[in-house]
Amino acid sequence: MKRKEIQTALLKNGYSYDSMKSLMCGRAKPSMTRAIELNQKFNVPFEVWIDIKSYLQENDTKKHSTTPIQRAS
Repeated sequence: MKRKEIQTALLKNGYSYDSMKSLMCGRAKPSMTRAIELNQKFNVPFEVWIDIKSYLQENDTKKHSTTPIQRAS
């Protein structure tokens, strides 16, 4: 699940912007009730909340290679 989808789900589930930011950086975790709601309504996997930073890093579609691409001459 992408970062933007999780952010949207949190905001639609009643979290304020600041609370959403705290959850997205791992400083806070949702209650079990809220985690269940997020899973049922928005398909947010439970494993997201174990370590959200690692989860987002693994599922980030914006990963870029630092190795430059060399063109054939």
